[in-house]
Amino acid sequence: MLGHNKSTSPSIQGVSKVRKRERLFELSLPALVQGKDALGREFEEKTTLFTISAETASFNLAHPIILGEILRLKIEIPQTILLQTKLRLELAGEVTRILAASNGATPQLQTVSLKLFPQYSLQPLPSSSLT
Repeated sequence: MLGHNKSTSPSIQGVSKVRKRERLFELSLPALVQGKDALGREFEEKTTLFTISAETASFNLAHPIILGEILRLKIEIPQTILLQTKLRLELAGEVTRILAASNGATPQLQTVSLKLFPQYSLQPLPSSSLT
């Protein structure tokens, strides 16, 4: 998996920041990104989500994409003491920012920020990983 955080296990216990009256959670959650690349070809890429709020999400991608593209995310939320079953959060958003990855990763990686749409789906996740 590609990711901003070096931890290989999912974590939802990241630091939170308040920004523009919303909370931005820094975390490490496996995610599957789906959409069209810069050449208009459909792609799927596994990555690690490293920030999310009610309005934005950020992650690294190897596939080249363009501003304004709509991407779909499937995020695996791990079981915790309070959450007795794993969940899959499915949502989508528009690409609003693309930067060269700044975490020492290979030059092909880019950090992508999405402005999330308000619609989402939250479902129990079977014991297998993302599909």
